[in-house]
Amino acid sequence: MNFFVKFFKSFTDIKAYQQFAKEPFGRAFGFLILATLILSLAAIMPGIIQFNRGINQVAGLFEETPLDFSLQNGELSVNVDMPFYHTYEDSTTIIDTSGGTSASVLEDYDKAVLFTATRMLIKDGNSTAEVSFQALPNISLSTRFLATFFQFFKWAIPLVVIFSFVITLVVRLVQALLVAVVAVILAAILKAGLGFGNVLAMSIYALTLPAIIGVFHSWLPFTIPGLYFNIVFFSVAGLYMVLALLKITKTPIEDGSELAGTEPGE
Repeated sequence: MNFFVKFFKSFTDIKAYQQFAKEPFGRAFGFLILATLILSLAAIMPGIIQFNRGINQVAGLFEETPLDFSLQNGELSVNVDMPFYHTYEDSTTIIDTSGGTSASVLEDYDKAVLFTATRMLIKDGNSTAEVSFQALPNISLSTRFLATFFQFFKWAIPLVVIFSFVITLVVRLVQALLVAVVAVILAAILKAGLGFGNVLAMSIYALTLPAIIGVFHSWLPFTIPGLYFNIVFFSVAGLYMVLALLKITKTPIEDGSELAGTEPGE
C-alpha cells in the first residue's frame, strides 16, 4: 500500500491493521513523518496566512506613512493624531494608544490591525490574533527600520514551520508509545501473538484520525481545554486499537508466529 492508501485505510478499514501489524517499525515511522508533515502544515497554514497578511499590511503602512514608534515598559507611543486610520489594499490599520478605541472597532472590518498602548490585534475574517507588548524590550524605532524589520520577519515563517513539524513529530511519537504500552497489555490478554514493535506500528496508524481531529480543532474560533481534547484524542486512538486487536484475535495474521516478540527496527 502506498502512503495515501494507508492514510485512508488507517481510519476507514480495521482489517488494514492486520497488515500494519506486520510492518517494520521503520516503515511505520516513515508514515508518521509524512503524515505529521502534511497535518502540521494543514494545522498552522491558516495562522501563517493570517500572520503574513498582517505583516504585509503593517509593512505597507510603514512604507507609506512617516511614523516613529516608542515602546517603553510595555506601552506603545506613536507620533500621530489619534485615532489614526490607514488602508492598505484590502486591510485597515488603526492606531490609538490613548485608550479611546476598543477592540470592538475590529467588528466593522473583515481584515484589520489595531495598535493600542499595550497590544496589537490582527483580525482576518472570523479569527483574531493578539500580540502583547508587555514582554517586549524598551525600544525606539523609525518607520524605515520597522518596514525593513517586518519584511525580514517574514523569513522566519519557514523556521516556524520546521519547528512546528519537529515538535509535533516528537509529540506524536510519545503519544504512539503511550497508546502502545496500554495496547500491548491488552494484546497479551487477548493472546493476539503480537510483540511490542507490532503494537507500536499499529498505534502510529491509530493516531491518524485523532490527528485529523486535531487539525480541525486548530481551525476552530475557540479552544477546547487540553484535558478534554486529550481525552477525546486518546479515546479515539484506543478505540481503533481495541477493534484492531479484536479483529486480529478472531482472524489470525498470516505468519503470525513470526510476529511475537518483534521489536522496533526489525
